[in-house]
Amino acid sequence: MENSVKIVQNQILKPLEGHRFFDLASLNAKLAEMLAELNAKPVAARGGLSRKELAAREQLQFKDLPAIEYELSIEIKLLTVRKDGCIRLGNSRYSVPYRFIGKKVELRVMPRARKVLIFFEGRQITEHAYRKTDEAVMTRKLEHLKPEHRFALLPPEELMQEIGQCGPQSEQFCKHLYEHLAKPLLKRQLQGCLSLIRQVGPNVFEECCGWGNTRKRESQSRSFTRKDPLHCQPARAQEACDKAKHPQHASFEC
Repeated sequence: MENSVKIVQNQILKPLEGHRFFDLASLNAKLAEMLAELNAKPVAARGGLSRKELAAREQLQFKDLPAIEYELSIEIKLLTVRKDGCIRLGNSRYSVPYRFIGKKVELRVMPRARKVLIFFEGRQITEHAYRKTDEAVMTRKLEHLKPEHRFALLPPEELMQEIGQCGPQSEQFCKHLYEHLAKPLLKRQLQGCLSLIRQVGPNVFEECCGWGNTRKRESQSRSFTRKDPLHCQPARAQEACDKAKHPQHASFEC
């Protein structure tokens, strides 16, 4: 900065000594002319490039300022991810992807930005909204849970969408459950269906639902009850799906 001031004094202000200007506009015009000449001169220390050329090069490297101001008050902690997949900061707990359970992660608290950033080996793995409260609060993201645990927190509508991916018969089966079961029982049955899908695979489950839907149409006087194979204990549900693999021996009642 001091060197730049000296350059302006020696090459612009000093040559203007003794000059008279009768208005501000004429002075500004003369300064602009001399400044343009100064910026166009080659600089030996910069390989003969002019200040104007150097400024154009720097301009290409500029990036937008961060949307959030830099915080000097960042709090950094090194914590171990607990068995429940969370780390604790005061009374708050923040979830971490399940594959990092038991590992040490770096927690960065940014109060001004209201963020909590979590890093592992220098790489950011997740972030949460910062909460400072006297009450015990847990902030958990569903994608941080193991797949078998994730479905326990999903509402029935999302469980039905997950099951419906097996095929149209599975989707129809879920709709029938939705129409005939109370919500608490519906959620348990849908979770049981997802468990069954993991055991036998989506293709077998889809075929099993197809047999169930066919039997339902053949016997409109009956409705799905807890005696139905997919509503009972896993052993009977498994048996129904095993029979679906061999249609000539299948007996899937609805």
